[in-house]
Parts: sequence; structure tokens; C-alpha cells
Amino acid sequence: MRISGRIVDADTKRPIPGIGVMVGDKPAVTGDNGEFSVEVTPGTYTIKIRNPMYRPFTKTITVATDVFIEIPLFKAIPIWL
Repeated sequence: MRISGRIVDADTKRPIPGIGVMVGDKPAVTGDNGEFSVEVTPGTYTIKIRNPMYRPFTKTITVATDVFIEIPLFKAIPIWL
């Protein structure tokens, strides 16, 4: 069974390569096409994405079959000191 997805920029809809993704305790990194994939067993998993260029993303999903999710990331708001 597999959780896979595609991470895109919310504004441009373009894929974002090199983004780290945690699916439960399993890490993955998006490829050139913005896609990632992780092998899992049936159950509930939390997908977390943390990247300084984008706002954090967290979503919990329950898996009984293969799942594909498209994740739009929003740019982080710069903090000016």
C-alpha cells in the first residue's frame, strides 16, 4: 500500500522539487515533478511538511487502499526585522 502525492506552489500550480515530507515517521523528498511516495500499512497517518519558504502543512488521512493527494503550499509571509 502506498501514500503518494504531488506538491505544488499554490499560486503558480507548478511542482516544487526537493521538499521534505514526513508521512507518519517515514521521510520522503519530492522529485523534479514535485511527487513523493511512501510505502505504508493500512492505518491513519499524519502528513507534515515544513519548509522555510512555505507555510507549514499538516493533514491526517486514513489509508485502506493506495492514496494520491495533491498538496498546494502557500508561500511563507516574510518577517522583516
